[in-house]
Amino acid sequence: MATKNETKISRARFVVIPYTPQQMVGIGQSLIGFNFARWNRGLDANDAPVKPLAAKYARQKSVKGRRAVRDLNLTGRLRDSIRVLNSSENRVTVGPVDGIHSSSVKYGVLSNADVLSINQGQSRMWGVGQNGRVAVLRELLGVHKPVIAQKVKSA
Repeated sequence: MATKNETKISRARFVVIPYTPQQMVGIGQSLIGFNFARWNRGLDANDAPVKPLAAKYARQKSVKGRRAVRDLNLTGRLRDSIRVLNSSENRVTVGPVDGIHSSSVKYGVLSNADVLSINQGQSRMWGVGQNGRVAVLRELLGVHKPVIAQKVKSA
């Protein structure tokens, strides 16, 4: 028998309802949107200003009518290729769809994933910064409510 100052523990079972694959697709699409919005503001994955472009590449982007800032958007093909690749319970994979992006003298034939990797080496653009983590966490906890507690009846 519990005394006045003892903690009484009643039996409880917690059932975790996992996120469905459809919910994970929504979370992945939100994550892509957070990345694109950050790129449009000229910020890298750490929410810091991106390093400037080389002068020649900045001119090339300006001639094509693009902003002369590192935003992974010269032709738009790389951004168009970024999608939710796979989703299952509690897991989502986001990245570029396989396909030929371009060819260059320096690198040869490049896929979308290659272009993203090369750019990642120059300036970390792909990823979730602190503000993105907060936004994704709010979405996970605010919209989907994954945990339900059920009290187990004593026998």
